[in-house]
Amino acid sequence: MKCISCEGNYDGDAGACRQCYEDLKAKVAFLAMSNRDPLTFFTDVVLYGADDGHPKAPARAMANKAVLASRSPVFRAILGNETKEIHIYELDLCQKFFVSNLNWDNSLATYTFGHHHNDKQIIDAALTLITNNIEKLASSVKYAELKKSHPQLVIEIYERHFASL
Repeated sequence: MKCISCEGNYDGDAGACRQCYEDLKAKVAFLAMSNRDPLTFFTDVVLYGADDGHPKAPARAMANKAVLASRSPVFRAILGNETKEIHIYELDLCQKFFVSNLNWDNSLATYTFGHHHNDKQIIDAALTLITNNIEKLASSVKYAELKKSHPQLVIEIYERHFASL
């Protein structure tokens, strides 16, 4: 079976290989740690995860902006954006937010994030921005990092670019 996260082959039918499962489990544990008292009084942002059509309320996690920004290039780009004032007390992690805040500086991180979460709308929006600015791509430090960490995404960028010619 093919892992939905790293796209590697593995034995089983869980959807993710053992390594990706363990990585995800560690990330969830890290985020969940901020929901335990007495740590909640140090939080300055609330994250909501929504599952369309799910009968229960969305999952909620208390977090710290500095920790999020230090652990994730996507959150660093969102929370560190100095071109606008950001007073975020509650952060709804939805497609509209990522797409509406998409810019050249965070496009590769947002594109990678979209792939990690299999979100076609985020992927398409980021990929459109990237391919429309393809001439800037090769000189980008973030692009050099992406080539090393996710070469399959670089191939997809160029496939989309050449298909649009």
